[in-house]
Amino acid sequence: MKHSFVIAADKSSSGKTTLTCGLISVLKKRGFKVQSFKCGPDYIDPMFHREVLGVPSANLDSFFVSREMLRRIYAERTEKADISVIEGVMGFYDGLGGVSSEGSTWEIANIIDCPTVLVMDCKGASVSIAALIKGMLDFTNGDSGIRGLILNRVSPMFYDRLKGVIEDNCPEIRVLGYMPEMKNQRVPSRHLGLIEPGDMEDFNSWIEAVSEQLEKTVDVDGLLEIAGTTKSGKLTEEKISEFKASYYTSQTSREDDSKYKLNTKIKLGIAEDEAFNFYYQENRELLENMGADIVTFSPLHDEKLPEDLDGIIIGGGYPELYADELSANASMRESLAAVIKSGLPVVAECGGYMYLNNSIKVSKEEAFDKKTADNEDAGRNSTETEKKHHMCGVFTGDAEKKERLVRFGYISAETKAAGLFGEAGTVLKGHEFHRYDCEYNGDGFVLTKPKAGKQRNILNFEKKDDSVGTGSSASYEGIFYGKTMSCGWPHFYYYSNPKAIFSFMKCCERYHFEREAQKKWDGIAKPIDSLGVLEKQVIKLCGIQRTLTPSIDKKALVVLCGDHGCVKEGVSQTDSSVTRKVADSFAKGKTTTAIFAEKNGVDVYTIDVGMIGPRYSEGVTEDTEGENKDESVKNSEYRSDSELNHYSERLSQGKVNDRRLQDGSGNIAVEPAMSHETGEKALQLGMDIVRELKEAGYQIICTGEMGIGNTTPTAALLAYFMGSSAEEAVGYGAGLSEEGLKRKQDVVRRALERLGKEREGQAGLQDIAQDDFNRLNDEAVNKTIDVVSGEKVKVISAATAKEGLFQIGGMEIAVMAGMFLGGVKYEVPIVIDGIISTAAALGAYMIDERVADYALASHVSKEKLPRKALEKMGLRAIIDAEMSLGEGSGAVLLMPILSSAVEAFNRMGTFSDIKVEAYRRFQ
Repeated sequence: MKHSFVIAADKSSSGKTTLTCGLISVLKKRGFKVQSFKCGPDYIDPMFHREVLGVPSANLDSFFVSREMLRRIYAERTEKADISVIEGVMGFYDGLGGVSSEGSTWEIANIIDCPTVLVMDCKGASVSIAALIKGMLDFTNGDSGIRGLILNRVSPMFYDRLKGVIEDNCPEIRVLGYMPEMKNQRVPSRHLGLIEPGDMEDFNSWIEAVSEQLEKTVDVDGLLEIAGTTKSGKLTEEKISEFKASYYTSQTSREDDSKYKLNTKIKLGIAEDEAFNFYYQENRELLENMGADIVTFSPLHDEKLPEDLDGIIIGGGYPELYADELSANASMRESLAAVIKSGLPVVAECGGYMYLNNSIKVSKEEAFDKKTADNEDAGRNSTETEKKHHMCGVFTGDAEKKERLVRFGYISAETKAAGLFGEAGTVLKGHEFHRYDCEYNGDGFVLTKPKAGKQRNILNFEKKDDSVGTGSSASYEGIFYGKTMSCGWPHFYYYSNPKAIFSFMKCCERYHFEREAQKKWDGIAKPIDSLGVLEKQVIKLCGIQRTLTPSIDKKALVVLCGDHGCVKEGVSQTDSSVTRKVADSFAKGKTTTAIFAEKNGVDVYTIDVGMIGPRYSEGVTEDTEGENKDESVKNSEYRSDSELNHYSERLSQGKVNDRRLQDGSGNIAVEPAMSHETGEKALQLGMDIVRELKEAGYQIICTGEMGIGNTTPTAALLAYFMGSSAEEAVGYGAGLSEEGLKRKQDVVRRALERLGKEREGQAGLQDIAQDDFNRLNDEAVNKTIDVVSGEKVKVISAATAKEGLFQIGGMEIAVMAGMFLGGVKYEVPIVIDGIISTAAALGAYMIDERVADYALASHVSKEKLPRKALEKMGLRAIIDAEMSLGEGSGAVLLMPILSSAVEAFNRMGTFSDIKVEAYRRFQ
């Protein structure tokens, strides 16, 4: 028979932890297999539970996760035990913001349908205790779930009288016994709450004394009787089965459990010693379930990191108490800083983040607390008021103790840009609790505390959103965040967003294969690094494909076709009719690039995404376009992930595929190239193309385009993204005259001016919807600067990058940018061609910097800005042949070169095969 109960109290410091640990010890002695839980975000109470149980404890927190997930966490662990003991947090009804029951012990007990045993601290009170209990029972105007009562700090003589008063006034509750005051056995407190079990002089004697007392004065059998039935009256065992069945029959659960699993185990290092030990057990279990082989290391005691780590997590703890030892272990500090700076994925929280900074400043009083316990005179006679201990130096901050808590409580953290945890806008939930702070703590997340304020119904159990009350929420920026790191003060609860944690795991997996690929190249029987950039490209392929035997046997070229309104400004030698003629030639295999593709085994897909004139859909002419368009949507055979776009058939070779989103791009000199809505559809279309081709078995995708006049929006985009002038951005294109060049420069200049005015006008609108306002004005364009090739380059937000792409780009350019984003989403290498493809890749990179990890540059453009754009993305082209054709020509020509490098990597023998000592790499 299963048993489960919650231990709650009317307020903090009423004895919950003492009673919980004592009862766990008693139950274990009786032969029960016990599972413990702690309500809320606390780390330290579960440490006490683990010390008693010898098994991990789990947290239950209804702010961190959904009700469904909370029940799953509870049921999976309770199923394996005979009895579950759940320690509450603060007072029974105390929740978020001090004005709500959300996140309270009461709410959690309701979610898991568990009976509650109330602990009341009776020191200094008598009849009033009965009144308080009565209020606790009646507060909900319904069933509180409180079934039992244990009185704490009551003398044996007074207990019987007080029990009678309570039973007379609260007959619905069962008084189970009492605990006398045990002055010598109380759990001491410290600046961050309860101390860790390892810091207590004799924890075993403490718990033994408590458990012996409980056996004498508490009706444990009566408690078990209560714990055998849920709050709703069902058998506990029956309810647990219901929870599990409900979760595992849901579609979401089945998809998540299968989707969030690596194909290859990764070696994940977790810092664990006296200084760093604040970890949620559920976090570790989730990492292991996803494919982590966890290896612990000690920043205090180990000289260096374990070999071949694929990622690192440094949790919270008390590094300030071990600052001397951490600082003295220079080899570990240097080892850790080196691998993080080399790109090893890392998550550091609170104390772990302190350790990665430049130093920790420790006051004399703090040092005395830990360091001079064995030599009090030496500690007290020291004249030093504060000591600066050098740490890893990954960040430049100095962690210094403040007079009061800097941050305390729950937070929802939203990423401002794409990075380690996935796309921009990814939300993780966690909490902060620290007195130390640094002057600057990064700005990769927007951290928001739950709303607090007056709330009419504080027991609104059905409330499902993340806010509480009607007051304003407090938001601030924090956390150093990027493609391979998340380091800051908050402790995250990983089940709040398993998808984000899996993104971290995928990053570790990629690091694993790239490191092993480098080792493989170094072992191949040839001079080290002798294939230059080609070796790096193959390593990148290994990382993308998560293999040490990469393959690009099945190759595709996507040629995106679109027309441009700016042609009427005289920016090209020919008119838009040529776009259709060249598109038709591509479908027939008659263009230069199509011939290159046929020769090199590259399949060509020509797609109309924004041409003018009749559509290529079967049987569709300009006169019947609207009618047939509706029909194709109704009978769609292929849909995108987002349902933004509907396609009547899959892509085919030997024809111009109709995926047109609008008839030509607008004239960027005087109007937007496309609306925001159409632009979003264009990005989605690009991602859908990548997905469709991946599903068809393609392993690498080249990008090409066809569109008369498209070098003009390309120049405008490059000027905008790189902070350059129209004169620097504009080239001659397909053989422009000097007069034509000036017209082209004028169009680019007017487009940039119009974009600037457009953004200023949007910012000035007072009645604009808040979400649109945030989208259009998310960070000023000139907020920060980057340096590329010694020159200043604008850095803009993802939302602003999209607006630039939609306003002054072109339809095929936006779709192509979506293809580069699709490379990230579907883990497919996408090959950059020439200047237009480079502009599309740069636009995608501005939206999501991970684009650079999935893009391969083929050839060097004759224009200046494309070279700088590649540098900005950290990419290096292989072919330098003064090519300017575009249309995917350079991307296709890269294929035989890259295929040869892949073949060498997969087939060449090693130094050990030929019994020759391997070359060594000298720094």
